[in-house]
Amino acid sequence: MMAIWVQTRTFFILAALVGRFVTIKAQEEEEYDGGEDVEEIACTQNGQMYLNRDIWKPSPCQICVCDNGAILCDEIQCQDVLECENPQVPPGECCPVCPHTTRNFDTTAGKILLSSLLFQKERQLRQRRTS
Repeated sequence: MMAIWVQTRTFFILAALVGRFVTIKAQEEEEYDGGEDVEEIACTQNGQMYLNRDIWKPSPCQICVCDNGAILCDEIQCQDVLECENPQVPPGECCPVCPHTTRNFDTTAGKILLSSLLFQKERQLRQRRTS
């Protein structure tokens, strides 16, 4: 008879604890309305905090983006062949450029590259989660 009481009491304690945990978890989820909560989606690298979709270069040949709390980084790919003599790498940059030329940079190409990077990294993260 006493064994049944101990088992029943243990069951009620566990049920109460699980119910309390589920209730707290549900309240937390209800409070998050999908807005940008800095604590939820910010990234930190080497003591520096970045907001969602911030882009930075931790080194000249690496580019990173904060994507909903995940840091996605990739190596910068340089153009294979430059059509000039003595290409030079500017300070703080990764890729060589032709000296004595002026260039208008197309920001659209950079945005497309970044979107492609985000798509590839998101796909890799999804594959890891399902594996």
